[in-house]
Amino acid sequence: MSPVSLSLLGILALFLSACAGSSSTPQPTPTSAPPTPTPSPTAEAPAVVFSTPPRPLQLPQDDAPHRDPLEWWYYTGHLEADGGRRYGFEFVIFQRLGQQSQNGAAGYVGHFAITDLVRNRFVLAEKLNLAPLPEEGGRGFALTLDGWSMTGFDGQDRITADLEGYRLDLSLKAAKPPVAHGTTGYIIVAEKENSYYYSRTRMQATGTLTVEGEAVPVRGLAWFDHQWGQMTLAGSGGWDWFALTLEDGTEVMISIIRAADGRRVAAYGTLVDAQGTAQHLPAEDLRVQNNGIWISPKTGAKYPMGWTVVLPKQGLDLTITPDLMQQELDTSASTGVIYWEGKATVRGFQQGIPMGGMAYVELTGYAPQPARQGSRSAP
Repeated sequence: MSPVSLSLLGILALFLSACAGSSSTPQPTPTSAPPTPTPSPTAEAPAVVFSTPPRPLQLPQDDAPHRDPLEWWYYTGHLEADGGRRYGFEFVIFQRLGQQSQNGAAGYVGHFAITDLVRNRFVLAEKLNLAPLPEEGGRGFALTLDGWSMTGFDGQDRITADLEGYRLDLSLKAAKPPVAHGTTGYIIVAEKENSYYYSRTRMQATGTLTVEGEAVPVRGLAWFDHQWGQMTLAGSGGWDWFALTLEDGTEVMISIIRAADGRRVAAYGTLVDAQGTAQHLPAEDLRVQNNGIWISPKTGAKYPMGWTVVLPKQGLDLTITPDLMQQELDTSASTGVIYWEGKATVRGFQQGIPMGGMAYVELTGYAPQPARQGSRSAP
């Protein structure tokens, strides 16, 4: 391993403790206990008091990179091709500022994953590198990482990435205005830590997914998250994050955050109606119940798997079922972190009327972490 790679690991070990709440200090590998099925957040999570942001969220200006210690641009999506072929994808680039930033450089990590439901296959790639700091206050973002790229401004985005057997090239266009989570777009990410957080919850996606050399035209819907702040996430216990895209044009985000000792730090969500109007969902308006456990055959991690989500005030009673159990990301090579993030199907009712949809779910803090500790905050 080169000195540059060793330096990067030092920078990024802390920064990607975001996805699994691990400490940057090496620890003995813990034994993973089975997670307790999650009752309604109202039973354990305290009421969330959102802090006043240092400044108001400004869009589209805040699409651009910032000078905060930790920041990420995060896409998940559902794609279709002719013949009923279905795929899911996750693509994220993290930016971490450390001592090297004084010399005009930042640490970057990228994760790219494809869920191929034609072949019942989940594949993952990861990259990390140092790169010059982008200009602050620029027009949107233009991030590259060893051949991967994501560019965007005001809901007009382009992403390209590849891994063994697959290459994705998508154009994305926001179908709704951006949504600020919490009450101001400034949310809790760990005990005593906050960050800015907004999403574009429904982006029309068109492009090409090349599968084993065959260029397949695809179309679908994507979800974009952007988050940054004065945060380290050291000592965070993890979170369960849900991004639901429903057939009636509604989207729902739910985030349940845990401390290192397993206590619920917070639970909250956002509902975006078909017209693009956002409604904050406090913990008392959420009911989330785990329906089972899946044990990873690769890592032995025990994840809650399958969920019932009830929003009583909205008349929503939904069941979320993973499209593929094996959607675990072992990013030990770049971050020392293991987590689960995957494509799922939504079925249920709204006011007694059948309702369907799609979801992405992220689960962190359930897997034993390798000795070299090192991935995303709430969510």
